[in-house]
Amino acid sequence: MELSALVLSVLFTILSVRATADQRGFSIPIIHINSPLHPLYNSNITLFDELTRWSTNDFNERAPVRHTSVYLMEIYIGTPPRKKYVCFDSGSNLLWVQCDPCIDCPSVFDTPYRPSESRSYHPLSCNSTFCHKDNEASCVDGRCIFRARYLDGDSLRGELGSDMFSFSHSENFFHSVTNITFGCAHIDQINHDDGSSGS
Repeated sequence: MELSALVLSVLFTILSVRATADQRGFSIPIIHINSPLHPLYNSNITLFDELTRWSTNDFNERAPVRHTSVYLMEIYIGTPPRKKYVCFDSGSNLLWVQCDPCIDCPSVFDTPYRPSESRSYHPLSCNSTFCHKDNEASCVDGRCIFRARYLDGDSLRGELGSDMFSFSHSENFFHSVTNITFGCAHIDQINHDDGSSGS
């Protein structure tokens, strides 16, 4: 929970950073999974379809649990910067992105991030406080490994790392923040497309 508060604190700090000398700030749009801006949004699904799909007459059949607390941010990661959709879950303590190599990772709205192509990426040390903050991260074979599980059985696994995150304020302006800690998911067993949207 402490790490969750830290991640949210970092996000809000980033959002409130003054971007230029004339004291204008910048904002980062976040995209909910049900938003028409989501890369996997299905405009053919109506509210009635959604409600029908979620209802069941068979009480022994479990209704699907959707990741309604997952949001996307379109940002640039690394040096040189690569545009990516970074996922964050308001019910968790983790920012994450699919990373190459990615085992069992569905091809969704983005190609996996390649940390080996970034001059500013660093895997997190097992000595890092992030690696021991909670039960989602631990040291395995000298690497700081994270695992996230959802109630419906979906899960993510990968290593924690840090890199430069750049936020687009306008066509000609980026604000960059170094050493942002995030999850580099190498195993993504999340149903990103459940018939309505994704991630």
